[in-house]
Amino acid sequence: MKNKGKILILSILLILNISAVYGQNISAEYYLSTGILYYNQGKYDQAISEYNKAIDVNPQYALAYVDRGIVYNSQGYFSRAMADFNEAIELDPKSSCAFCNRGSALLRKNYFVQANADFTKAINLNSKLDEAYFGRGNCQTGEGNFIEAISDYTKAIQLNPYDADFYYNRAFAYAQQGDFSKSMSDLSKVIELKPKYVEVYIAMANINYKLGHYDEAISCCNKAIEINPQFAQAYDSCGYLYAKKDKFDQAFKYLSKAIVINPKLADAYYNRGYVYFKMKEYTKAWVEVHKAEALGERPDKEGLKFFKDLEKVSSSDK
Repeated sequence: MKNKGKILILSILLILNISAVYGQNISAEYYLSTGILYYNQGKYDQAISEYNKAIDVNPQYALAYVDRGIVYNSQGYFSRAMADFNEAIELDPKSSCAFCNRGSALLRKNYFVQANADFTKAINLNSKLDEAYFGRGNCQTGEGNFIEAISDYTKAIQLNPYDADFYYNRAFAYAQQGDFSKSMSDLSKVIELKPKYVEVYIAMANINYKLGHYDEAISCCNKAIEINPQFAQAYDSCGYLYAKKDKFDQAFKYLSKAIVINPKLADAYYNRGYVYFKMKEYTKAWVEVHKAEALGERPDKEGLKFFKDLEKVSSSDK
């Protein structure tokens, strides 16, 4: 699931000398617009500097606090972001933008209940705010309420049918409900909107795997690799699929490539251990499992089954 916390910024078009003519508020807006330009270029420190200037000129300028909070949230400074969003809401209690972005900050910390409340408040203030429905859908997904999540994602799509992430996250919710047909339909829509959205092909591979369509799943993984040859997860997934087909040479090739790209990808070590397990080379399988454990990652449901099977055969060999 994508949890992007998309930004809500009001674009301001200004002629530079307007501030000199119209005074304080326009000057603050000028600094804000410059900060937005820096933010969109990924120049976060410069953006914050401009937002600081806007606040110095007009300490009551709620939108400047919102936009500075957005930058802090993007940088991972949760406390600073929350302080700015709280200040913005105190200055403008009817700012749907402030509530929505505070919800996004809370969501990044998995504070689902609090985030849900903020997104709901934003929706009550502005029922056309697609990002608020998307954020609330992500809260519902985080809590496993997939029916409610689908409802919110659908509303977001109705308001904005051109955002690929809305379809991607709804596809995830549909898949969790076991509705693979609708999930695949949404994933196809994502590709239509954003053909190089590489994660989509892994999602399609996972659905094909669950349906037992291993060859189709492998094709999806290879498509992801074609788009991004450094996408370690695609090699990992492809290697696992080859292992399920007992094509061990191919499995090792892909899994080893995944580890070269990302040596901290624990799942690739677990999967390489699974290959050794299927080859009945249990000592080597344990070596791979221990490498994965050293990275601090726990296996998923299927990985746990493999782990228990490995323990069982290892005990019987003693």
